[in-house]
Amino acid sequence: MVKTLIIYSSKYGSTEEAAKIMSHMISPSIYCAVDEFKPGYREYDFFIIGSSVYQEKIDASLIKFIDNNRKWLQKKPISLFCTCIDKNGGLNRLNELQKFIGTKTLSMKALGGSLIINKLNHNDLQLIKDFLNTVKLPLEDMDFYNEEEIIKYSLKLKNIKEGIIKSR
Repeated sequence: MVKTLIIYSSKYGSTEEAAKIMSHMISPSIYCAVDEFKPGYREYDFFIIGSSVYQEKIDASLIKFIDNNRKWLQKKPISLFCTCIDKNGGLNRLNELQKFIGTKTLSMKALGGSLIINKLNHNDLQLIKDFLNTVKLPLEDMDFYNEEEIIKYSLKLKNIKEGIIKSR
């Protein structure tokens, strides 16, 4: 049996929700935030790594996790995903993340995320206000989170996992 671990970092919850859905679809698997990672998880067979993209950056806690675990991650089959408002920018960030890990990933997907104004902390709210003012856009919620999209990607990941099983 191929043991699958979904490791994620999530700023406002979209990436965590996506990881939960993926975990149910790719069963058996577990999911954990980067700060919940246990050394025994290194023995898992297939790793799905996800992050929010915020201010055009992968979450710093995920970058730190990968930096601290790069040597053994390079030896594992890995797929990447992110949740973001700008999917093209998200895919660019995933390509950068793949290079940072130093291995070819099995798949990458930028999934829709959300920006809910009343959930933002004070600092993030000010940054968004400044940015939107600069580009002359209104301050309003943006919700591109789509469970169907997550389910479709989860099915692709399940097929990848089945391919790992067959190659053993």
